[in-house]
Amino acid sequence: MGLLCLIDDLVKRGSQFIIATHSPILISYINGEILDLNNHFKPIKYEDTEIYKTYKMYLDRPYQV
Repeated sequence: MGLLCLIDDLVKRGSQFIIATHSPILISYINGEILDLNNHFKPIKYEDTEIYKTYKMYLDRPYQV
């Protein structure tokens, strides 16, 4: 969360970042653009990312493996 606050502060001052991550927290940054590297860098919505779907599936049913 601290990293997101730092990124947000720097973006507000004109900085840009390219971040490769599997973190659902980092990719949820409200002002970020998510590019799907497996689909020719096509923009993708947060809810359509594989990491989001994986975490959501687990959190919706944590006791079903």
